Amino acid sequence: MLAAYLHPGRTVEDFIRSLRELRRDGDPEVNRKRIIINFLSPSVYTCVEDAADHEDVVRILKSLYVKQKNNVYARHLLVSRHKLQGETLSEYVQVLKSLAKDCTFAEVTAATYREELTRDAFINGLSSASIRQRLLERAEITLVQAFQLAESLDRAQGQALSMGQTPIQLLSSTTFGGDMKV
Repeated sequence: MLAAYLHPGRTVEDFIRSLRELRRDGDPEVNRKRIIINFLSPSVYTCVEDAADHEDVVRILKSLYVKQKNNVYARHLLVSRHKLQGETLSEYVQVLKSLAKDCTFAEVTAATYREELTRDAFINGLSSASIRQRLLERAEITLVQAFQLAESLDRAQGQALSMGQTPIQLLSSTTFGGDMKV
């Protein structure tokens, strides 16, 4: 409640002070921190009120609102989006373009593109949602890293499952190759 009361007064004061600084001696340098604070809501203002300068305010705001994108998941959303019933082709293309903006694209070699596409297909095609989730927790992951982590998680799931079984149940749930059915 106090923040809602203090915020408007502080933003007006800062804005007026910034205008005065702008007018003084024709100095074009404006206190950008005061200006940006003028546009913040009271609840956001409390997060940045002790910031040292404009750059500090921007850093704090980015940490609060800009979340790191997961490129694998963004690409999954793009390639798995199908045209909806009643959706025009124009609307469908616009949705795809919007989803593509969340993907990180860079010039790569054919081998790198092949590896990235294979990694994406590997992760998307996993039958275990928990393993897929663990792989998606990483913002950046190569095909080799994804395979190694998935293999380790698959093995751990199988071992955890077998720990709750009797030896006879365990023998009936394994194959001749020793791989656990999960």
